[in-house]
Amino acid sequence: LPVWGIRRVHCGPEILRVTLYCSFDNYEDAVRLYEMILQKEATMQKSSFCVFVLYATQIIAVQLCLKQLPIGVAAEPKESSALQFKV
Repeated sequence: LPVWGIRRVHCGPEILRVTLYCSFDNYEDAVRLYEMILQKEATMQKSSFCVFVLYATQIIAVQLCLKQLPIGVAAEPKESSALQFKV
């Protein structure tokens, strides 16, 4: 899996979600780190997934998501990536 991913979420207002994939062992530390950096708690938190709302209006939201990978699965940096936007 890549270290990060961006996707559009289709529920409620338009949501742009940036997901950081965390190893199984450091997920809880990563959640605490981003709570400290953002100075807020996650708005939605499950056992292996949490969401921080970075910006929100009535029609759009930008979210940071941390996702815990299963044991033995590693996130790896990729040499390149491409983003595609529909306008």
